[in-house]
Amino acid sequence: MNGRPDTNPPDKTETNLPGLNKGRGRFKKIVRNRFGHLRTVWRMLIYLGMVILAAAPLMGLLKVFSFILPAETGEDHIASAINIVFMVGIDIALVLGAWITLRWIDRRRFALLGLSFSFKGVKELLAGFVFGFLYLTGVFLILWIAGFADVTARGLDAQTLKGMLTYLVVFAAAGTLEELANRGYLFQVLIEGTRAWIAILGSSLIFSLGHIFNQDFSWVSGLCLFLHGVLFGLAYLKTRSLWVPIGIHVAWNWAQGSVWGMKVSGTKISDTLLESVPKGPEILSGGNFGVEGSLITVIVTVGLLLYIWKARWIKPTQKMAALWRRYPSGFGLAPPEPEKTSEERLGESQAPFVTGEPD
Repeated sequence: MNGRPDTNPPDKTETNLPGLNKGRGRFKKIVRNRFGHLRTVWRMLIYLGMVILAAAPLMGLLKVFSFILPAETGEDHIASAINIVFMVGIDIALVLGAWITLRWIDRRRFALLGLSFSFKGVKELLAGFVFGFLYLTGVFLILWIAGFADVTARGLDAQTLKGMLTYLVVFAAAGTLEELANRGYLFQVLIEGTRAWIAILGSSLIFSLGHIFNQDFSWVSGLCLFLHGVLFGLAYLKTRSLWVPIGIHVAWNWAQGSVWGMKVSGTKISDTLLESVPKGPEILSGGNFGVEGSLITVIVTVGLLLYIWKARWIKPTQKMAALWRRYPSGFGLAPPEPEKTSEERLGESQAPFVTGEPD
């Protein structure tokens, strides 16, 4: 009030703070959800980046091995040593990527991935393997008894045994790779960020389309493979163990090819225990694609899906269930409301009505 002009200019920083804070708030919403965790898309991209970083040195080693290990051609190329080393290398990269992302980005334990490297993991793998073997054998017997397959015994000699064991390793590496890619970290993060049914249908569609260039692929085989993807996803969700779908997947392929002598997704397997040739309409026999091209397999798979979905005895171990309870679904979905006891509901009904704004 002394008449002198104000020599201190207005603080422009303060006037811009509301807009700046609003911009930061928008950016934060893009990166993080309302629980403060990274959104699904960023976690998936980070994981893919970690897998690429982990795979780079492994692919360098593979290049070295390529000069040492013989490369097979023709029908046995998938059983070549270099192909097995390649698939194992990708398996390791997928697991390392998940470990890094879980440990340093999500701040969660690696056990949540569903791969327990312990006796418990061995039991889960064997349980899935037995289920997958019986599942495929049941379908095979139906086709054989119904007259949709001609079966010839080839005998078990040293060459056949070696071939069967070699393909067991091949299918173990390939089945693990496909399950880590389709039911591993990306699948599990998508469940948290969307809904379980979206993740299952999406991953199953990708799994099915991944075989579209296989020889003798048809709409029936595409449908059957899609249902297999749903079955593998449901097996994981019910047990929270990746070993279970891995075991089912490996046993299905090995029993179909090496044991019962059918083509595996259009691929012929050498040195099999039996030799099965499809007979009759391809839509029922599966044709040259294998049992996955048969409507009979589709029907059996639908029945198994309904059973697994409804079976209450198929559930995670107590240790795994307790581990998941430590990490609520706030990483994606809102945590489910726990069921209230009768005493709590009675207390709420007797509570006085209070006006005011919610917290």
